[in-house]
Amino acid sequence: MNFIRKKYTLKINEAESMRIGLASPERIKSWAEKILPNGRIIGQVTSSQTVNYKNLKPEKGGLFCERIFGPINDFLCACGKKRPKIKQKYCLDCDVEYTLSRVRRHRLGFIQLLAPVTHVWYLKGIPSYFTILLNLPRKKVEAIAYCTESINIYDYKQNITEEKKDFKNLIPINKTSFELTSSLKPKIISTDYFLEFIKDNENQIFINNNLSVFCQDKSWEITEDWNFFIDYMRPSPTYNDIFIENGKCNKIIKALSINSNQYIESKIINKFLIGGEAIRNLILSINLYLIEQQLRLEIFELNEKIFFFENMNFLLLWESRKLRKLQLQRSKIIRRLKLVRHFRRTKAKPEWMLLSVLPVLPPDLRPIVQLDGDQLAVSDLNKLYQKVLFRNNRMKRHKFNSFYNKTDEIKYSQRLLQEAVDSLIENGKGGSEPICSSNDRPLKSLSDMLKGKKGRFRQNLLGKRVDYSGRSVIIVGPELKIYECGLPKEMAIELFQPFLIRKLINKKIARTIVGAKRLIQTENFIIWDVLKNIMQSHLVLLNRAPTLHRLGIQAFQPKLIDGRAIILHPLVCNAFNADFDGDQMAVHVPLSFQARAEAWKLMLSRNNILSPATGQPIIMPSQDMILGWYYLTAAKNKIVKNKKNYFSNLDQVLVSYHKNEISLHDFIWVKWPYSIESNFEKEKPIELRLNIQGNLFMFYKTFHKVLINNSFFNEQFIRTTSGRILLNKLIT
Repeated sequence: MNFIRKKYTLKINEAESMRIGLASPERIKSWAEKILPNGRIIGQVTSSQTVNYKNLKPEKGGLFCERIFGPINDFLCACGKKRPKIKQKYCLDCDVEYTLSRVRRHRLGFIQLLAPVTHVWYLKGIPSYFTILLNLPRKKVEAIAYCTESINIYDYKQNITEEKKDFKNLIPINKTSFELTSSLKPKIISTDYFLEFIKDNENQIFINNNLSVFCQDKSWEITEDWNFFIDYMRPSPTYNDIFIENGKCNKIIKALSINSNQYIESKIINKFLIGGEAIRNLILSINLYLIEQQLRLEIFELNEKIFFFENMNFLLLWESRKLRKLQLQRSKIIRRLKLVRHFRRTKAKPEWMLLSVLPVLPPDLRPIVQLDGDQLAVSDLNKLYQKVLFRNNRMKRHKFNSFYNKTDEIKYSQRLLQEAVDSLIENGKGGSEPICSSNDRPLKSLSDMLKGKKGRFRQNLLGKRVDYSGRSVIIVGPELKIYECGLPKEMAIELFQPFLIRKLINKKIARTIVGAKRLIQTENFIIWDVLKNIMQSHLVLLNRAPTLHRLGIQAFQPKLIDGRAIILHPLVCNAFNADFDGDQMAVHVPLSFQARAEAWKLMLSRNNILSPATGQPIIMPSQDMILGWYYLTAAKNKIVKNKKNYFSNLDQVLVSYHKNEISLHDFIWVKWPYSIESNFEKEKPIELRLNIQGNLFMFYKTFHKVLINNSFFNEQFIRTTSGRILLNKLIT
């Protein structure tokens, strides 16, 4: 008997980088469209229906259609037929693919909008990219988008007459050799006239040269940009230029001029644009390359003016206002230039900020769940998608009916469609009235599903549980060293269990892995000593979200503690931006040799005293620590009688304090065998005493000395408090 062994390989798609950007309508369609073997193209959602209310089966062409998003049950089509044995991918009757039901988690659909609508993030966001790109006020752009204003767009050329200039090297030229740049040609002069002209002027210089006039086409596409026009074809001639030959020509120039108040054809007037379609036409009329050159020239001119005012020693009131106005104008132009350069660098088109094809989320990400008692729980996204489809179909009826053309009805339909798409993307964005459910609760939009703590990113993607990690609340532990942290026993056993099992087997405390686990589960007293020994050579990484800089995750030496909270030294809280009002921190155990080496050398908390951003100390006392130090070092000015105030050493002071013989703030004198540092330079003694043995007592404000025979130093006492001695004991 022959056995066939199949080899299964796991296909992994590795991506080196990922970029989020704008998608074209064609790309959005390509995500959802599929061509069936019979030639049908599916993917477009045309019906606002979801499921049949009787049997809860998806409606054809609706938001849960099995043709578009895949079957509900594995390898079972909408007809209820199972996949035949022959290699047949689709059902011949219902066009549903025979595949796994999990494809309903990633297959997209799309809605073809009857008119383009603006993306609410780029319209109402801060900054508004539509207003920056079009160089129009925000209210104006929003009024056009929401159909409260309409525009007519027409293009025409306008000639500009330049002033006559003087030149250093002048050569007479033949005036008949002008080029014709207009589309309207004047009457061509007969050939006999040229022959006559040349014969009469054969001795003139200009007959022998071949120079022609430089002609430049200059035009604008938006009336407001006329004042900012630049020479993009050729630079204008200057005084020192020398003319060169250009070629013979026998045409006379005659240009066509048109003014804004001249008559425009009715067919141009009839080009009626509203809403997103008007904004789309405005964006399509922009040449990004020419706009970039124009903005660079404007910035250059503004820099010269600003430089002139900034170099003045004194500015009058109107001059300072002028300077601020120029700086504000420059900042606006720079912002527009950055946006234009971004579009050119990424090769994204600005009109992609408008949506003409709307992607539909996979149905398993917006489910309909059946509850007890024949009740259904419907995702808010389904209601928002239905609202878009309702209003898109309403506009479809009006747009293809010539009776409604150019009426307020079509404007209202366009506005409703724009508001429906806005609510789907971000409900209530920019202060607009959100779409609510029957109980006046705002519906959750796509943005609400992504942002916040409960959003897709922070809740599901960034908040995943991994091995060798834990999480708990932090509490303060001032008794710890700055590089130590308290780790609960329950957490430490789980984190270091593999190391603990290996250690128990190596030390022959347990024979098998099962036996070692039994010891751990019963919490035998012997495992705590083994665990402490393991933790001496292992650091743990503590992290508090959000990790905004590299000090947001640091290494600590763990210590076993009772309870269920992580104990943290208060001085390291500034780096984590943490406090002890319920904050949580995550614990990670570095496993590899390289990770453990980096933890000891780079990430240990005592090696991260300075901020990497500013270079200033980031481990600094604050709040209750400073107040506690002030309390310990404070002293009473009053001298209490009948109290012992001379001590031979520091330990004797602490013993008296614990016996309540002295308080923290009473002045005392302590024998001090070391040198004394004083803030008072060349301090003079307050009192001098000389006894019969010849010993000199010198009393100062904060200390006194005893000299034997006025020369040899014998002993000295310093004035302090028991609180200051206690603080010195703590920090040394």
